[in-house]
Amino acid sequence: MDCPVDTVDKHRKAQLDSVPSGAGPVRDGGAGTGLSAALAEAQATGVLPITSVCNVACIFCSNPANPRGVRVFRVGPRPLDDIRHALSRMSHLDEVVIGESASTISEGEPLTHPSFREVIKLVRAALPSALIKLTTNGTLLTRDTARFLARHGPVEVTLSLNTASPEAYRLLHGSDCDPRRGPRALAAAGLPYFASIVAVPAVSGPRDLAATVRFAGDTGCLHCRVLVPGYTRLTRPEVVRLLPSRPEVARLVDEVRARTSLPLSLEPPDVEDLEARVTGVIRGTPADRAGLKAGDVVVAVGGNPAVSRVDAFRRCRAVLRAGARCSLVVRRGGATFDVALEPSDAGRPGLVMDWDVDPADLETIRRLVAAFRASERSKVVVLTSSMGAPPLQMAFGAAGQGRLGPDGPPPGVRPVPSRTFGGSIGCAGLLTVDDVAAVLSGHEGRESRVGPGDLVFLPPSAFDRRGLDLLGRGPGELVRLLPKGARLVVPGLASFGA
Repeated sequence: MDCPVDTVDKHRKAQLDSVPSGAGPVRDGGAGTGLSAALAEAQATGVLPITSVCNVACIFCSNPANPRGVRVFRVGPRPLDDIRHALSRMSHLDEVVIGESASTISEGEPLTHPSFREVIKLVRAALPSALIKLTTNGTLLTRDTARFLARHGPVEVTLSLNTASPEAYRLLHGSDCDPRRGPRALAAAGLPYFASIVAVPAVSGPRDLAATVRFAGDTGCLHCRVLVPGYTRLTRPEVVRLLPSRPEVARLVDEVRARTSLPLSLEPPDVEDLEARVTGVIRGTPADRAGLKAGDVVVAVGGNPAVSRVDAFRRCRAVLRAGARCSLVVRRGGATFDVALEPSDAGRPGLVMDWDVDPADLETIRRLVAAFRASERSKVVVLTSSMGAPPLQMAFGAAGQGRLGPDGPPPGVRPVPSRTFGGSIGCAGLLTVDDVAAVLSGHEGRESRVGPGDLVFLPPSAFDRRGLDLLGRGPGELVRLLPKGARLVVPGLASFGA
């Protein structure tokens, strides 16, 4: 978890608390439903869905408020034979994710699976040294289960710890479970954990975030993500009225940061620049031992200037995973100094940074422009989410990044509003063909028009490996909206010429 907080354009469901099930959820049963393809895609990315059953009812749950026809599937507790078969195709991975809503399978509470311990044993038998990344609400996590997890490590637990108050938990989740049970069980087992908090101060109270973070720090939490709850155009008005704005959550996070040493990340991030600024440092890690602090800016890694937060973090991680010493140039206030991160067994730097821009994405765009652009004077148009657009605009506007050829104009980055989901949704993974069509047809303003010969990029995270969006439609449908000679490109997927 000591990676850049990646909620803008990386994980498809970043702005929803849970995966939407759509109007007619498909339950486990048959290749014809599309479930088999969804399971195969999940396992290809290291996600092992084991159940969609949940034991709480969050007031901010997205399931009742998603558009009709969304292709997201639900499964009952999966049979052990199915899980064993899935793991046989995942044996090359170094991480297995359980319980995280990072696929089109609706993830429930993994500990509701009646054979949860057997599942963990199967994972460990199939992948003896892989990291098991388990996300749980912790309500069913006993001390005995925590000790079991510790014995079957390496295990990284992320607790959905939206409050540490039993009274507030009852209001937020409709459950009489004690939210302190899981953290205390992990602490007793000597198993540090990570936490995520969906902030709803109108329900839990304005001081609850500080109290929850304090409790998390006292029970061994290493890093806490504070999430701004998202909602769609179909969320009930009485629920929307309870949900805080991003500025309100940001203010609360700033207040708590001033009183804690526990690293806090605000998601989704709202970066104002691409400086590799450290949000926090995880205790006991190379960054901690080197004396790095929140607010430090990594200027260079191994003698190479840091292009962005993502660039700096990944360079650090690559060096440490190779077992080498990582040299940094760091700016703190008005002073610049050199520091070295010593390698550790985990190969993790321990830096917490917000997600901004991946330089690999910029390089991919450059490479595809060279392959497909009709002429140096053709425009390059990058369509992305409303949240992903500002950092990308900064990247292309930075020195040495702006132009994609000696004579060509810099690319135009255009945000695509989420019409399908609506509400506060602004991540690329929830964009649909209909959303993009509204931009290409000029419904979002004249500046959104595409001209003959232009090259248009779409975010690949909006489509699965088969090239389908969440409504089951592909980007090829958009070709009819392009003028003659224009080309549509989805990096890693396909290109279409008009």
